[in-house]
Amino acid sequence: MVVDDSLTVRKITGRLLAREATTSSPPRTASMPSSSWRVIPDVMLVDIEMPRMDGFDLSRNVRADARTRGIRSS
Repeated sequence: MVVDDSLTVRKITGRLLAREATTSSPPRTASMPSSSWRVIPDVMLVDIEMPRMDGFDLSRNVRADARTRGIRSS
């Protein structure tokens, strides 16, 4: 999952990762309860500087959720 506040970065990164990645505009989908996620990603590439919720907060929230605890963040 690619999480970035820049639409351009999300699109370019998503295209580079092709079929292996989903993108999320912050903090909507990525910060929603994992029970609402269609797919639980193996890895999250997270922007640190985002409005409202930075990448560190998002990573802490993901790690605090039992369902998403095993996701690696970069």
